[in-house]
Amino acid sequence: MRLVPIWVLFLHVSLAFAAQLPPVIDRMIARRDVDKARLSLLIQNVDCKTPLVSLDPEVPRTPASLVKLLTTAAALIRMGADYRWPTRFYVARFPDDDGVLRGDLYVAGGGDPFLVEERLTAMLINLREKGIRHISGDIVLDTSLYHLSPGERDRGSFDGHPWSPYNAVPSPLMVNFRTVKIHLLPQGKRRVRVTLWPHIVNWKIDNRLQVSAASCSRHYSPQATIERDARNQVVVTLQGSYSTACGRRELTVAFGAPGEQFYHLFRDLWYQLGGTLSGKVRLARIPSSAKLFYTGLSLPLHEQIRKINRISNNVMTRQLMLTLGVSRYGAPGSLEKGRKAVFAILRAFGVPLRGAVIDNGSGLSRSARLSARNLGTLLGRMYHSGYAGTFLNSLAVAGESGTLKHRFRGRKLAGKVIGKTGTLEEVHAFAGYVMARSGRVYLVVMIGNGGTALASRSLQDDLLRWVYRQ
Repeated sequence: MRLVPIWVLFLHVSLAFAAQLPPVIDRMIARRDVDKARLSLLIQNVDCKTPLVSLDPEVPRTPASLVKLLTTAAALIRMGADYRWPTRFYVARFPDDDGVLRGDLYVAGGGDPFLVEERLTAMLINLREKGIRHISGDIVLDTSLYHLSPGERDRGSFDGHPWSPYNAVPSPLMVNFRTVKIHLLPQGKRRVRVTLWPHIVNWKIDNRLQVSAASCSRHYSPQATIERDARNQVVVTLQGSYSTACGRRELTVAFGAPGEQFYHLFRDLWYQLGGTLSGKVRLARIPSSAKLFYTGLSLPLHEQIRKINRISNNVMTRQLMLTLGVSRYGAPGSLEKGRKAVFAILRAFGVPLRGAVIDNGSGLSRSARLSARNLGTLLGRMYHSGYAGTFLNSLAVAGESGTLKHRFRGRKLAGKVIGKTGTLEEVHAFAGYVMARSGRVYLVVMIGNGGTALASRSLQDDLLRWVYRQ
């Protein structure tokens, strides 16, 4: 007779015990017809070590945007709530008394995830206030802070929509999330005028829209694609239907090579502010002889992670993970350095991350894997840390903000549930906290995968209501 080691027997007993659920939770799962084999749950009082509810908490599952919690927490721990990204402007010589910069203006990208048009405008105003009126040379863009391989940079989109804004690829000089706006303006009932912002003058627009004055609800399906030939000639093609009854509309697309969109927006804004320039754009490293002229600073990290976690911005998160790689391992930042940094920082913080895979740090991935235990441990450690206020304030609030704005609005749970949602095809997930009516605080992690994931979205609400009553 073969003897079974005692530890194996103990493991089987432990797993059998862990698989048991309160009958009320079992009934909720059955009522929503959710596949229990593709579901993980972890519900635990933040002041207790024993879970209130636990279902397959160690099983790695596809977490979608819950990965952002790891990236933002690691950044907060490593860089601090007040960290700001620098965008640096260099010159070979300072402008003369007439405001003429005789030579190139160098711009070093610092990887600011939220360098939007308003922020860039403020920087250009400061350049003018510091004495530059005319730039006689080129705008030289240094994007060397990150290194993405061709496969990582140009591998196509996650879901077959390569030009959707959420599929934008990071860049150290990313502005407006690397998007271009295509404005559609009716000209009478049968024509539509198409313009770009920024105005990229060497891009040709091929307008193939089927324009009519019919019902807007049935005749609005414009789609844009971009093609670039070996001579860098660009054609933006518009297809689909457009009704002039729709009025003015705009498409937001992630077009443009690294630096291209930044330069044209810089140029348009510079002229709007009364500046002029004679040169063109070049991508190059900043020479060691160049002199620092001005540094524009980003919004602080605590504001940026609030934007990331509440509205689930993918490209901002990817920029943040690359920044973490630079912060811990030096430039150039890379996906591998970013992943290593997140794991090293969180493991040192007491989050083991067994079985975790974070891929690009945003959750827009089919290879990312997290367990409910990974996330529950992170939530517990953050709640009892000095980062708690900033971290919890970055999360969406039920009935009030972010991806939870429309859930429980006007109900007892409004303002009592804060957290991060995660949604992909066949993935619905939640991780966060519930402030129960008893005054206790519970961490809650729910990850539903597979064909019944959509049903698990309703199960989330059932469970959150149940936790609130504890």
